[in-house]
Amino acid sequence: MADFCSAVDSWSGTRGTGPFPAYYRSEDDIWRQRLSLSHEGDWDWGTSRVRVYSALLDRENRRSDGAPPSGPHRFIDTVGDGQVSFSPFAGHRVTLGGELRQERLKDPTVNTAGRAEQMHYAAFVQDEIALGDRWELVLGSRFDRHEEFGWHASPRAYLLHHFNDALTLKAGIGTGFKAPTLKQLSPEYSAIAGGGRFTITGNPDLKPETNLSFEAGFEYRQGIWSARAMAFQNDVENLIQAVCRIGCTGAPGAIWSYENVNKARIRGLELGGGVELPWNMRLDANYTYLDPVDRTTGARLPDRSRHAANATLAWSPWETFTASLRVNHVGAQRTTTASGRQSAYTLFSVYGDYAFNENASLQFGVENITDVRLADESGDYAYADEGRRFFLGLRASF
Repeated sequence: MADFCSAVDSWSGTRGTGPFPAYYRSEDDIWRQRLSLSHEGDWDWGTSRVRVYSALLDRENRRSDGAPPSGPHRFIDTVGDGQVSFSPFAGHRVTLGGELRQERLKDPTVNTAGRAEQMHYAAFVQDEIALGDRWELVLGSRFDRHEEFGWHASPRAYLLHHFNDALTLKAGIGTGFKAPTLKQLSPEYSAIAGGGRFTITGNPDLKPETNLSFEAGFEYRQGIWSARAMAFQNDVENLIQAVCRIGCTGAPGAIWSYENVNKARIRGLELGGGVELPWNMRLDANYTYLDPVDRTTGARLPDRSRHAANATLAWSPWETFTASLRVNHVGAQRTTTASGRQSAYTLFSVYGDYAFNENASLQFGVENITDVRLADESGDYAYADEGRRFFLGLRASF
């Protein structure tokens, strides 16, 4: 499968610094490419799956004021994974697998050589156990190895109870591990971000995130209706987040970096549902309430809104074409810049997908239809919003 997409993101009215003009235009030529190859087998003893996939992002920047542009920047993420599933005993289905991931970054600011790479290794095991007709227990663990941080095991357990064919109870507990990315770790890495409004740098002292999570809820599917409700809590150690360090008044020129939050608690509630409508239409919506807290200071974590919701109305007038209208609402949130608070906002977007055949499709759309530009309206927003934007992409599989 191959997926290609190119775009030009531009911001006008961005303020320059030093001897350069007060306002300039910054343009990014971005090329995204995703390639994948997979094989699935159905054997007498069980099933297998092998995949290799790669994502490439190329960015070249131009500025109208004559100042040095940022970049060029190239990031390649290549992953190979495989798994086998089989039933060694009645009522058990065991899955064994592994993953190899390579990150490669080429950017003049990442280090003196202008390039860096990082390897990740992982293995996992899972056993799905049938406990009678209505109960299921899933036990498993993932084992990650990082070049810098070594091995880490992440066990988990999940319980399901089917009250009937429509209603299911789900509850689980698990642990997780997340290593910092190449950009976050590289001490010399420095990139102009937010449409030229700030610079973000790497931090070599970052530690990997670890977490203990709990969740419980219900899922319902019957006829044209579906619904779900899930409560969750995530206790995180060394949470990685971006924060403003210097010049955090909302004006351009701020310096951002990454830091670890020693202990954090993120808990909340997620509600969602969908319904099939007449005329080949479907409506899906979800809402999330979030309570994110820095457990060391007791303060609310920045850049995480308490309330978020989105809804999608999809229409498929014929089998090869789907159009959809999406509404995304983000509630007010605490930040580390300007007044320390960002107001709520709502974005509207439209998308289309036309399939030429079973192997190729065209994707297109308009995001932020109403051309909301939050950073132009208030210094509370660090990012220079892209405003209304159009995209066109081609997806091919073979």
